[in-house]
Amino acid sequence: MALQEAVEASISNGRHIAIGGFCPARNPMAITYEIIRQKKKNLHLYVHSHGQAFDLLIGAGCAKRILRLYDFRSFGYLTIVEKG
Repeated sequence: MALQEAVEASISNGRHIAIGGFCPARNPMAITYEIIRQKKKNLHLYVHSHGQAFDLLIGAGCAKRILRLYDFRSFGYLTIVEKG
């Protein structure tokens, strides 16, 4: 199954998803870009720590809620917090 088909079939708007990686290492960038390309919205993100995938999903307007272990401050994170 191609990545485009996998995202279409398994990640609907409002879905809860976990993102792997640790800070800048091992972020799932291909699927992150595909989620953004397909304009998925209202996602609930669960992450261990801040990483590029996390920040891009927030900045693209894909995230509704986030839960993460570490409290790093990133641009996307601060944007979503400021907006409520």
